Amino acid sequence: MISAAMLSRSASSSLRMAVNRATSTIRPTGRHHPMRLRSITTRQHPLPTITGHRKIHRENASAALGTNAIINKRSKSSGAAAASMEFDDDDTTATTTYVSSTDDDLATARTRQEAWMVNLNRGDNEWLTGPRSNEWYTGKSPKDCPGADSHGVLRSLPLPNLSNVTRQAALEYFDNSWTLFEMLFAGLKGEEPFYRPPVHGLRHPQIFYYGHTPCLYINKLRVAGVLEKPVNAYFESIFEVGVDEMLWDDMHKNDMVWPKVSEVYEYRKDVYDTIVDAIKTHPCLDDKGGAEPVTVNQDHPMWALFMGFEHERIHLETSSVLFRETPIELVQTPAHFPTLHPSVYNTTSKATKPVEGEDFPANQMIAVKGKDIKLGKPLDFPSYGWDNEYGERTMNVPDFYASEHMVTNGEFWQFVADGGYRNEKYWCEDGWAWRTH
Repeated sequence: MISAAMLSRSASSSLRMAVNRATSTIRPTGRHHPMRLRSITTRQHPLPTITGHRKIHRENASAALGTNAIINKRSKSSGAAAASMEFDDDDTTATTTYVSSTDDDLATARTRQEAWMVNLNRGDNEWLTGPRSNEWYTGKSPKDCPGADSHGVLRSLPLPNLSNVTRQAALEYFDNSWTLFEMLFAGLKGEEPFYRPPVHGLRHPQIFYYGHTPCLYINKLRVAGVLEKPVNAYFESIFEVGVDEMLWDDMHKNDMVWPKVSEVYEYRKDVYDTIVDAIKTHPCLDDKGGAEPVTVNQDHPMWALFMGFEHERIHLETSSVLFRETPIELVQTPAHFPTLHPSVYNTTSKATKPVEGEDFPANQMIAVKGKDIKLGKPLDFPSYGWDNEYGERTMNVPDFYASEHMVTNGEFWQFVADGGYRNEKYWCEDGWAWRTH
């Protein structure tokens, strides 16, 4: 797939329109997937958003914070709060108490008008602060998990071949997916980042996603007839459905009282044991001790298991986006993560205003001859697929230009500095409507 960011301005529009038309007509479906997220680039504000159930006096708030306040009935956050707001019940004025900006202070100083904070201070903060021990992992620990390399770094296993499935292969891929996901969540520092909604208010807090992926395994395997009963019916209700980006009518969850992290942790342990038992014992995966691998297709009950694998890896990616939007003092580097690229430690590069040819290579545009493109996935393709991947459509893509290699950080910096995100011509109609909302 060719990223739109890699196309020339003159040709990107026609290619994008052709591909969009093609993919939207392969197989029209409704909501094909319980949680299919799109990455959204957002801005974090340096000062906390002022929120509450009634408006405050804009001039007083602006004077107190030194910036225009964002007034909204929904509680949103833009960072670990550096100031607390006091509201007078008899008027709409606000006063501000500032605190120093050390890490300890930032971890405790919060805007007290935000509804989600009811979830804090329930006894989980201590065990969630600092590096996680192996007890954090409800399945395999990273160093003992399939996919761990000789340095103890856990990496993803290759996509399984569904025409040749054994119990052992399914179990290894499950363990790899499950532990990768929990290793990511070992990057949250303390209980606050589990409950703090993202600054843009377009996704649920991380506690939802921590419980959502195990919930889907259970619910889908029950529908498929592999499991007979729920593990925790209440959890499998509140963690079932994420954000429907066609409706945006389910964001009220961000203000609810969520289960404690320790309670969801116990739920994950029970789900892990349930799935492992199903893989090891369910007759539909009987491979005669590995001698006769089975084929898992859309008619097979364990298609739901591989749906769970793919779904979990989708959230491994999308949750990592939410991590990057989290205040830096609320995240930490988990053990067994890959090391940073050596370029991170290059102190000779300019800190600001990178220059093409010095700080990043020139990225020339290369002509690509247009042709007919066949889209769609065969029904018998031996990997899991969502329903909108199947069907067949042929579209003509005209001549275009593509960059020689992936867009560099330097090029991206130039685009942002040049005001690219403020230019309507680089957005689709829906995206620009969101941008200007």
